Amino acid sequence: ALELSKTISEPNHDSMFHENQSYYWLGYIQYLDKDWDQTEFYWITYLERSRQIAKDLPHSKKWQLEYSYSLNNMGALKLKQDQVSDAAQFISQAAAIKHQLEERNPADFQLWADYSDTISWLAEVKSQDDQLAQANQRYQESVVVASNIIALQSDNHLWQHRLALAHHRLSISHYDMGKLDES
Repeated sequence: ALELSKTISEPNHDSMFHENQSYYWLGYIQYLDKDWDQTEFYWITYLERSRQIAKDLPHSKKWQLEYSYSLNNMGALKLKQDQVSDAAQFISQAAAIKHQLEERNPADFQLWADYSDTISWLAEVKSQDDQLAQANQRYQESVVVASNIIALQSDNHLWQHRLALAHHRLSISHYDMGKLDES
């Protein structure tokens, strides 16, 4: 896909999106293989390209969201590399973008779900940094956001799954804190 994309005479944002996805997936394959250096090689490119296009198209929800995904992915990678401070920076930036998008698009429940998921990543950062009370607070925030989605679309199985996952993460957090009666 990357070689083929080089033959496009005038790249447009759609072709750039697909090329960028190639970098994501090549990195994800390495991530699954636990090859953090190769993951970083591909995901840095994915991040840089997403950042540039999001900058070029500041009102594009698609590209702002893609940029937030690339930040979140780098944060997840940094957690695997035990670089908690770097992970916190990447994931915090992703959360800020998703929160802005959620506020601008209140009827887009997928954005709410993405924001809830990113909050849980912020909780994971706190947990790995042995800040269990702050992690627990973030997990609770994730549950609140997921619950708000269910309140508006209770019959959606994806949202039900997201809420169950948020509750599961919160229960593990309670357990980690020794709050067995709440887990």
